[in-house]
Amino acid sequence: MHSSFPQLRSQMPMNCRTSDRQVELTPGLANDLKRVEAIWTNCPEQNTQAGLWLFGDFTLVDAQK
Repeated sequence: MHSSFPQLRSQMPMNCRTSDRQVELTPGLANDLKRVEAIWTNCPEQNTQAGLWLFGDFTLVDAQK
């Protein structure tokens, strides 16, 4: 994430204190979000030997499933 998804990082930075934030869905942001969705969708198919969890052992990303 530190070097990928430039539009996502600039338009939707991590800020746990904000509320009611409105973000315009620009074409660049939409492309970044589609890429994230594709990664999450394809990850289980590409890691078939991982078992129940995305990367083998249970990690934080599995809590998102």
